[in-house]
Amino acid sequence: MRTFGDNVRAQRMQRGLSQQVISADLHMDQSFFASIERGKRNLTFKTAQKIADGLDVDLLTLLTLAPELPNDKNKEGSPT
Repeated sequence: MRTFGDNVRAQRMQRGLSQQVISADLHMDQSFFASIERGKRNLTFKTAQKIADGLDVDLLTLLTLAPELPNDKNKEGSPT
């Protein structure tokens, strides 16, 4: 299943944005943003909403668990 961080990454990449660009737009440290995408951070609702606003998507889009997409790579249990 895809997580919040996976959904953030997918939405960011769909828009052609780098972590550096979106984190700067959100006034967020790039390493902090990267750790969100990796699922290593617990977020407040306020931060989650800030990311959704920055990506111009509804927060529910980022919170919804979705099946892995065929092109999702390097997931747990997958060979690297």
